[in-house]
Amino acid sequence: MELNIRRAVADDVWPIMALYQIHGSTFTDDQLFLDSSKLMPAVVSNDSAWMIAEKNGALAAVMSVLLDRVQGTAKISRMMVNPGDPDALENLRYLLRHTMAMLFETEKTIDVFYSTTLTLPLRMQNLTLACGFKIMGVFPNAIGADNTNLNGLTVYFREGIISEKRFSDFELHSAIYPFFRLAQKNLGLADVSIASDPSSNIIQKYEPLPPLELVRAPRLIENKYRKLKEHHQSLSINFYPFYIPNAIICDPEQKIEIYVKIVDMLRFSAIIGEHLELFCDPVALYKAVFGIFRQQGSSYIEIINDAADIFGTECIINAGFTPCAYIPAFKKHGDTRRDYVVYGKSFEYQCRPHQDIDPGYLEFFNEYIKLEKRNYFGNFPGA
Repeated sequence: MELNIRRAVADDVWPIMALYQIHGSTFTDDQLFLDSSKLMPAVVSNDSAWMIAEKNGALAAVMSVLLDRVQGTAKISRMMVNPGDPDALENLRYLLRHTMAMLFETEKTIDVFYSTTLTLPLRMQNLTLACGFKIMGVFPNAIGADNTNLNGLTVYFREGIISEKRFSDFELHSAIYPFFRLAQKNLGLADVSIASDPSSNIIQKYEPLPPLELVRAPRLIENKYRKLKEHHQSLSINFYPFYIPNAIICDPEQKIEIYVKIVDMLRFSAIIGEHLELFCDPVALYKAVFGIFRQQGSSYIEIINDAADIFGTECIINAGFTPCAYIPAFKKHGDTRRDYVVYGKSFEYQCRPHQDIDPGYLEFFNEYIKLEKRNYFGNFPGA
């Protein structure tokens, strides 16, 4: 039976909610599909594309894609199918291919298309591999749609982006290089050099770190962050696609402001941006932030950073983060696109991944474990 593919409209909100009840949730309920007043603005938003596949006049599959036209990125946010249809996954694959073609044709600024299993079950992310996406990393111990604790990242690049727009004249921190090599194998990237010992550049004289506390005021913090972001020099680490901070970690004088996203249901936190007026030790600062996150019940923390930032990488790793994903040409920078690295920090014992998943995920997980074990053994001989 031939499928009819089209963009969703306001009248599709109730059928989409009905399909969710048939599709069912995975590990956590998706609150968006339980409240029409939340789903309606999302479906009609200009910052997303909701696509549906119809069979015999009924919804057979639905997917939503978030759009960032400034940075040129698109993220598959959700996928749903009717599980009673024997062609369910094939319907979804057809919808994905059509959506990719439509977006690359109509959204000329979109260069990078990606998905994570924080919101998609792994069996659905596997469909992206069949459509040309490449595995670029994992998020070990992050709670995702499957509750497997090994979540994947897949990425698709518009034709010519890697060869024509990717900035490649830089060196890498030695800890990042193994992850780059996996991305290199998947995409045919030219090799890069490893930087000399970065620890020699770490400054020892810092101002004392004041006491920090967490403030939750989502609308106030979003507005404050937006105003700071308009002045690019005011924020560092100010790139985190599709994440809006809903809390801030700061000192009483607000000379240190760490903008964060906290998802209590998933016990997930991410560092979105920093506004610093004190010259403080970044390693000590991150460790203080860890303590606050842990008090709030977070089990997994994430941060992303420019792959060419050697000093920043050294500080992030010394604070206890472990690299887990490498995304070439991720952030738009003028006429070029820069590589970025994802780092994770877990407060739980390491997960054991299912052995039947795609070996590409296990390759990234293997490199992650090689570095992560330092948090278990330290400098223990033989570790």
